[in-house]
Amino acid sequence: MGTIKPYTLKNGKKRWEIQGYASYNRGTGKPKHYHLRSFTSYLEANAKVKELEAGYANDKFNNTHLGDMRMSDYLEEWLTEIETGVKTGTTIRHRFIIDHYLIPNIGKFRLKDYTLRDHQQFINFLFRTHKYGKPNPSTGRKQGLRWYTVHGIDAVLSAAFRDAVRLGYVDTNPTHGVVYPKEFRPTNGRRALHYYTADQVDKFLDKALDERDGLMWYLFYLNVFDAGLRKGEVTGLWCKDVDLQNNLLHIRRERLFKAETPDTIVYDDPKTESSIRDVPMTSRLTDGFYSYLRHRFNVTSNAEVIMSLKQYPEEPIFVHLQGQTTGMVIRERTTNSTWTRIVKRAGLPHIRLHDGRHTNAVRMRQAGVSLEDIGGILGHKNVKTTEIYAEITPDVKEKAIQKMDDFNQNSHSNVSTVNQSVNHSDQNNGKNVSRKES
Repeated sequence: MGTIKPYTLKNGKKRWEIQGYASYNRGTGKPKHYHLRSFTSYLEANAKVKELEAGYANDKFNNTHLGDMRMSDYLEEWLTEIETGVKTGTTIRHRFIIDHYLIPNIGKFRLKDYTLRDHQQFINFLFRTHKYGKPNPSTGRKQGLRWYTVHGIDAVLSAAFRDAVRLGYVDTNPTHGVVYPKEFRPTNGRRALHYYTADQVDKFLDKALDERDGLMWYLFYLNVFDAGLRKGEVTGLWCKDVDLQNNLLHIRRERLFKAETPDTIVYDDPKTESSIRDVPMTSRLTDGFYSYLRHRFNVTSNAEVIMSLKQYPEEPIFVHLQGQTTGMVIRERTTNSTWTRIVKRAGLPHIRLHDGRHTNAVRMRQAGVSLEDIGGILGHKNVKTTEIYAEITPDVKEKAIQKMDDFNQNSHSNVSTVNQSVNHSDQNNGKNVSRKES
C-alpha cells in the first residue's frame, strides 16, 4: 500500500513524502495513483496515507459489490435510474425487452460473470428457440425470433453494459464481438416490402367509405396512403396541425399507444427530430379533410371548417361521429381491426397498416421523386432507411434509362448542330479567305 519516505530540503529541513494507490476509477476499473510531498512530520504523512487508503478500500469494495449484482437487479436500476433523458416510448420498449426476454433468460447471471461466450449462446438461443417467434404453419411450433427483433434485444443489453462499464460495475462489455448466425440473415439484408398498387388503394378506400364512420376511416387511411403518416402520427393530429389554406400537415406529436389505458390518451414527441416535419397534402387528401370536418364540426362550408380549426386548436381531429363511441378519440386496436376488415371486404392481399406508409413511398418513387425528398416527407432519420425504395419496381429503372437515353439523344443532337454550325462557318470563312486572296 502507501509508503512514507523522508527527504531533506536545500535549507536542511526534513520533510516527508507519500505514494501509493487511493480511490478507484469506476470507469476504467483501475486504481488511482497518488504521490504527495511536503508533510512536516511523519504523523501528518501517516494520517494522510490512512485517509487515502480507506477511500481506496471503500471504493474497491463497492466496485466489487456492484459487479456481484444480479443481471435482473442491475437492469431494473439501469432502466429506472441510469438510462434517463430518453423518450417515454423508448423506455416502454426497453421495459418490454427486459421483462420479456432478458430477465427470464439471463437475469440470474451476476454482472461480472456474464461473458461473450454466454452472450453468444443467448443470441443463438433467441434465433433457434421454440419459446418465441411466429408459429410454423405446418407444425404449429414457434420458429424463434427474427433478425431485427434479436438485433433490438442485443442493442438494449449492449447499452446497459456500456453504462455498467462507464460506471465501473464491470471492466468490459461482454456483448461486443457477438456474431449473428448467417442462416438467419434476411434475404439481401432487407425486409420484404409489401405495398398496394394505385388500383388496390382505390378499392380499399371505396370499402372504407362503407364502414360506420366511413368518412373518418376514409380520411384516416388516406393520411397513411397519401401523406405517408405513421398511425401514431395520424391519431396525434390536432386541429392546429391541419393547414387547409396551404395544404400542409404539421407533424408535431404522436400517440403513445403502449402507455395508454382505457381511461387515458397519451401523446409523445415524434419518433425522432426528423419526424417533426411539414407534409404537403394531395388534392384528394385536402378534399377528404373538408368532407370529414364539415361533419365533425357540423358546419356546411369550407370557410366554416377553417374557422372551426382555429377555434379549437388542441382538439383531436379523429373522433367517432356515430354509435356508442360518438365524440371519443379512436384507439389503436380499432385502427388495426378496421384495417383488417376493409382489406378482407375489398378482396385484397393482406398487408399491415404500416405497409400503407410503404405504399406512399413506392408511389412517390414511381413518380420520380428522389430518395432524399421521400425521406424528408416520411420523416426518416437517415437516408439508409429510405434506400429500401431505391429499386422498388422495374418501371423505376426503365424511367431512369429512358432519362439517360433522352439526355444522350439531346446531347448528340446538340453536338451535331454545333458541328454543322462549325462546318458551315469554316466553309464561309474559307470562301471569305479565297476572295481576299484573289
